[in-house]
This record gives sequence, C-alpha cells and structure tokens, in this order.
Amino acid sequence: MKIEQKFSPQLHKEISIEVGGMSYLTIYGRHVNGWYLCMPGRNVSCELSNPAQSSVWNLNSLTDAFHKVGYEPEQAKELAVEILNAIYDNENGKKQCS
Repeated sequence: MKIEQKFSPQLHKEISIEVGGMSYLTIYGRHVNGWYLCMPGRNVSCELSNPAQSSVWNLNSLTDAFHKVGYEPEQAKELAVEILNAIYDNENGKKQCS
C-alpha cells in the first residue's frame, strides 16, 4: 500500500438541514476533480457540480444517492430538492440560521 498523491487541503462546509422534522448533517465542498456532498449519518454521498448554481445534474446525483440507500424514488427526489435548495441558499447568502 502506498499513497499515490497528496492534494492540497480543500475547503468544505458542514451544515445541518432540517427537512420535515428530520435533521440532515450535510458536508459538502470541493476536491481536486470537482464538488462532493456527503451525509455520514445517512450513508449518502455523491459528486456535485457547483452547488451555488442550480443544476439538474446535482438533483439527479443526490436523488440517485438517496435511492441507493433505500429511499423510495419520489421521496428521494423530494428530499434532494430540499437539501440542494438549502445548500444553494447557503452558498448564495439567501438564508440565515434560525
């Protein structure tokens, strides 16, 4: 085993998002090849495009990630929309914590 390459530290953000009475600890940021999102407590992770820009690609990526861990397709999509809207608002300074 060997480390092939070390990348410079990248910025990440950690926020808690409330959706339907449930809390989703969400960590997202940038890595050497793009953006990522993970929810360690939910076993959810996916690649993203820039979360400050609304994107069908992001919606499909996160919906697929929720679906892979057992969420029904419609529930996965609804939850992905809410999570991505919260991240978009956070990135664009549109909402403050309550």
